[in-house]
Amino acid sequence: MNIAIRVDSSLIIGSGHLMRCLRLADGLTDHGHKVCFFSRDLPGNKVQLLQSRGYQVDLLPLPDGYQAKADDYKSWLGVTQAEDALTFSMLVQDCDLVVVDHYALCKPWELDVVRRLGCQVVAIDDLAREHHAALVIDTTPNRSSDLYKVDHSHTKLLVGSDYALLAPEFVSLREKLNTQPVQDPEHRLLLFMGGGDVHGCTSLIVRALLKQNTELPITVLLGENTPSFKSVQALSQNYEKLTLITHSNTMAELIGAHTLAIGAPGVSALERLSLGIPSILVPVADNQTGNLDGLRDNEAIEVVTLDELDKLTVCLRRLMQNYMQKRLAAMSMCDGLGLFRVVDEIQRMPCNSKGQIQLRPATSADINLVFNWQQLPQTRRYALTPRAPSWEEHQQWMKRKLSSACDYMYIITTSFEEQEHSVGMVRLDNAGDNRVIISILIDPQYYGLGIGYAALNEVATRHSDKTIEATVKSENKASQKLFTKAGYIQRERELFILEAKNSYE
Repeated sequence: MNIAIRVDSSLIIGSGHLMRCLRLADGLTDHGHKVCFFSRDLPGNKVQLLQSRGYQVDLLPLPDGYQAKADDYKSWLGVTQAEDALTFSMLVQDCDLVVVDHYALCKPWELDVVRRLGCQVVAIDDLAREHHAALVIDTTPNRSSDLYKVDHSHTKLLVGSDYALLAPEFVSLREKLNTQPVQDPEHRLLLFMGGGDVHGCTSLIVRALLKQNTELPITVLLGENTPSFKSVQALSQNYEKLTLITHSNTMAELIGAHTLAIGAPGVSALERLSLGIPSILVPVADNQTGNLDGLRDNEAIEVVTLDELDKLTVCLRRLMQNYMQKRLAAMSMCDGLGLFRVVDEIQRMPCNSKGQIQLRPATSADINLVFNWQQLPQTRRYALTPRAPSWEEHQQWMKRKLSSACDYMYIITTSFEEQEHSVGMVRLDNAGDNRVIISILIDPQYYGLGIGYAALNEVATRHSDKTIEATVKSENKASQKLFTKAGYIQRERELFILEAKNSYE
């Protein structure tokens, strides 16, 4: 599959969304899929990291007067969801699947992208928002799927820390650590508040630890562009046990080299838990509430707010008591295999390649089914005949089509959860001179699953001896792009043609 990932990073947004998408991209690439990234050119972005890993990155422009606020997710985008969807869709060349991970993008954006590109959408989220996606992934620990309102019954939810997108290196190191248990380790503390640390919390925490005469060796991971960097850098020069590093090529090894940690309740918290590292969680943003609620009852977790930093040393001592028991409790929260589960689910998504739909000849038993489809406003929106037919008109028309020896009418079916579902209709009307006129209709419940593209491919295979013509309204950009993707040549503003193949080809 050709997969497009829409994700942003910046000083305000941080790098967490980008990093989990990078891990997903690596997993998909390992299985032979082609992945491209689409990111807005925001201040302090991590695009160069993606490029250094060999990924193509197409940049969406920085909006004029861009001003983002950490607690205002809409401001992160700088434009409306509709404007972003339009720009993104114009940049995407050939796409079977879109993955989106962005607090400012949800159902309206996904609907627009599905209409424009005619492809499936996978949404990564932890805010329990509404989505129009074939797959929604939320790795929040102990999250209930009931929080999500999906807009059609065939959205699959992958919810909980079993689907945390951790790099494979965490799995291999976890196995190694399990075979080498340490009863009384020499404790080392890792402090990492996220790639952006826009609130400048790292400096506050370091000063609190030093004030409380913490004797543990402390490693601080902190980017050079963060608000706390200069302050922590100055402190590290005066305290021998305080080590400051600006990046790590292998996060698993860095985390695994420590026995305790302090950090935010984001994805990095699950990374630490997967390796059995008891942690103090310091919440700094509203979007961390879900993770915090899902983790706080684990005995390997202590929660300290920014107003309670004087309790850090007491909490660290508690984590060191019965350490091995707390280590096992930490590991129980996340086994690190989420990436493999998610990649497997994506590869098994219906209609992500040719041959996963079937075309069966329509019969008189389908007259009511097709009539109901014809009445839907989504069907009429771009129909050549805008007015919906009456029941009498529809019956007469369809009976005539079914009895024709020169026309073809198929019901598109596919399988979900081992049951066959009728999901649309495709019709070929004889136009003489070995030509047929194609019309295709997809049940709106199944938009975004790649069904139209798969059906066009199947028709082209079955009727390769005929020239197939399609009239597609110019305002129906998604359908025009769909026919182009399926190999049709645009001959006029609204005319698309797939030439017949000779019998010897």
